[in-house]
Amino acid sequence: DIYLTKLAKGEQIEDVAVTHDADKEEFIRTQQHKLAKKSRTRRTTPAEKK
Repeated sequence: DIYLTKLAKGEQIEDVAVTHDADKEEFIRTQQHKLAKKSRTRRTTPAEKK
Protein backbone atom coordinates (compact mmCIF):
# COMPACT_ATOMS: atom_id res chain seq x y z
CA ASP A 1 0.00 0.00 0.00
CA ILE A 2 2.83 2.39 0.88
CA TYR A 3 4.67 1.35 -2.26
CA LEU A 4 1.65 2.11 -4.46
CA THR A 5 1.11 5.48 -2.78
CA LYS A 6 4.71 6.49 -3.44
CA LEU A 7 4.44 5.33 -7.05
CA ALA A 8 1.27 7.39 -7.52
CA LYS A 9 3.04 10.49 -6.17
CA GLY A 10 5.96 9.88 -8.52
CA GLU A 11 8.48 9.48 -5.71
CA GLN A 12 11.74 7.60 -6.21
CA ILE A 13 11.61 4.20 -4.51
CA GLU A 14 14.85 2.81 -3.12
CA ASP A 15 15.95 -0.77 -3.58
CA VAL A 16 15.30 -3.12 -0.70
CA ALA A 17 18.36 -4.44 1.10
CA VAL A 18 17.97 -8.04 2.20
CA THR A 19 19.99 -9.08 5.21
CA HIS A 20 20.42 -12.59 6.55
CA ASP A 21 20.78 -13.01 10.28
CA ALA A 22 21.51 -16.62 11.15
CA ASP A 23 20.68 -16.12 14.85
CA LYS A 24 17.25 -14.69 14.09
CA GLU A 25 16.51 -17.42 11.56
CA GLU A 26 17.48 -20.10 14.09
CA PHE A 27 15.24 -18.47 16.72
CA ILE A 28 12.29 -18.44 14.32
CA ARG A 29 12.86 -22.09 13.41
CA THR A 30 12.97 -23.00 17.11
CA GLN A 31 9.72 -21.17 17.83
CA GLN A 32 7.96 -22.83 14.89
CA HIS A 33 9.16 -26.22 16.10
CA LYS A 34 7.81 -25.54 19.60
CA LEU A 35 4.43 -24.54 18.19
CA ALA A 36 4.31 -27.67 16.05
CA LYS A 37 4.97 -29.79 19.15
CA LYS A 38 2.28 -27.99 21.16
CA SER A 39 -0.39 -28.36 18.50
CA ARG A 40 -0.18 -32.13 18.53
CA THR A 41 -3.02 -33.77 20.39
CA ARG A 42 -2.54 -36.77 22.60
CA ARG A 43 -4.90 -39.61 21.95
CA THR A 44 -5.65 -42.12 24.63
CA THR A 45 -6.79 -45.61 23.83
CA PRO A 46 -9.95 -46.99 25.46
CA ALA A 47 -7.78 -49.36 27.54
CA GLU A 48 -5.95 -46.40 29.12
CA LYS A 49 -9.21 -44.66 30.08
CA LYS A 50 -10.31 -47.48 32.42
